[in-house]
Amino acid sequence: MKRNIIVYVVCLCSSMIVGVPLASMAAGIPAPPMGLMIGIPGAITEPVPPPPPVSPPGNDSLLSGMTPVKNNVPAGWTIVTTQGFEAGSHPPSEGVTGGLDAYTTALAHTGTKSIRGLYTGDGSTFRWIVRPDAVGPFNEVYVSMWEYYEPQARFNDELHTIRFSKRNPDGTEAMQVVFDIYGGFNKVNGGVWFINEGIGEGAGGYWKSFYGPSFAWGQGTWVQWEIWFKPNTVNVKDGFMRVYQNGVLKYSVGNEMFNGKTNFKNGGVQVEVGGLYTKHVWYMDEPTRSVCSSSYGGGTGYARETNWNNPCACPNQCPPSGYVPKFYRYFDDIIVMKR
Repeated sequence: MKRNIIVYVVCLCSSMIVGVPLASMAAGIPAPPMGLMIGIPGAITEPVPPPPPVSPPGNDSLLSGMTPVKNNVPAGWTIVTTQGFEAGSHPPSEGVTGGLDAYTTALAHTGTKSIRGLYTGDGSTFRWIVRPDAVGPFNEVYVSMWEYYEPQARFNDELHTIRFSKRNPDGTEAMQVVFDIYGGFNKVNGGVWFINEGIGEGAGGYWKSFYGPSFAWGQGTWVQWEIWFKPNTVNVKDGFMRVYQNGVLKYSVGNEMFNGKTNFKNGGVQVEVGGLYTKHVWYMDEPTRSVCSSSYGGGTGYARETNWNNPCACPNQCPPSGYVPKFYRYFDDIIVMKR
């Protein structure tokens, strides 16, 4: 009897490993469309959901629960900057873009102030930045920030959370590495999306992305996000990115090329918290644009939903009301460090 049970289990496991088509694991999970950010074309493919996140030894978050006032810098790391926005201004080494009433006392994680920006349509942008000269050279960089979305906030094609960007001497962008959010059609939950995109990295530029799991983003509450980024050595697969929500590892990619042949380690990299929102309307009959797609990313082309005061051109892509809701997004208690 014992022998029979063992054989049965082995056979069962083998059928689970070999007999299940890989594509069936991803059934029903729409893939974010590629090439959204600078127009690099790419096929729309369906990503295979990663396994549940497990924190290997050494992958624990470094600043869980910490703020500029209450923090413990790990050995070997140095602070680039901390920002709690209590002064109501920022030094020349920092900046805020897209927040028309950025400094506010309406809501704060700690203290009395934060910064906020209003998202009202495709292309809306709100970000806090640390300029390249203040960041300097690094082997690894770590960003911790607290974020609050108003409860009605929803996710569509993409929304930047943390971005690392380096420019060429002529001011054009050489490479960006982004911790992004993909959604679908007005989704409450968001998916982790690492985007790596560069111009001048060869024919067609450089495009690589990694699709992580979708989970609750925590609208209506303060949420801590931490990202640990080690850029790759030029043209070597030795970089990693790890993202944590409230101290829990949510997605990790290692032994990869994120920045291609662009050298991030020698400086010139700008660090950004927040950024661009993208909302597309997908059509089945490009360029006529009269037949709405029923699936996220499906069809032959898209247009942009530029004004959320108006009903969506394709109401089925903006459930349940036919609109994309406008919302405020808040940042507070940011820590940037490197080693």
